Amino acid sequence: MAERSRISSQRERAGCALSLNDALSTLSSSVAACLAAAVVDIRTGSVLGIHSQDTSGLDLAAAAAGEFFAGPSVLAIEETFRRFGDINGGDPQRFEEVIVLGDGFLHFFQRSRTQAAVALVVVCRSDAPLEQVLSRARLELEGIEREMP
Repeated sequence: MAERSRISSQRERAGCALSLNDALSTLSSSVAACLAAAVVDIRTGSVLGIHSQDTSGLDLAAAAAGEFFAGPSVLAIEETFRRFGDINGGDPQRFEEVIVLGDGFLHFFQRSRTQAAVALVVVCRSDAPLEQVLSRARLELEGIEREMP
């Protein structure tokens, strides 16, 4: 019985990974100049799902997501926000999105609203229309969150 449960659990995770990768594929194909889209665990920097034309540099982007949302500098800034003002109606202030432009690339990092340890990373050429990147990523994150276990 335990073996059957373990196999069922593995199948569910595999199905989730396929659906997650499909969602990332949809995101990548709907954004002009998109090179990669990934979902990462910001605690570990692990890539949980990916769709990419080129995976070089994606490990670095995954690690950066952890620094942007849970690194010591960001935690200090968020603590300062909490100390000096109730700017969010009593809810803890936290960074939700980070945009990095430079060296020919646009990186968009977006923290999941439903799973605080998960972030979406979208990497595009720098000529990608920023409005399109933001709107499509925000829209697709909702579907990606539904696919997460």
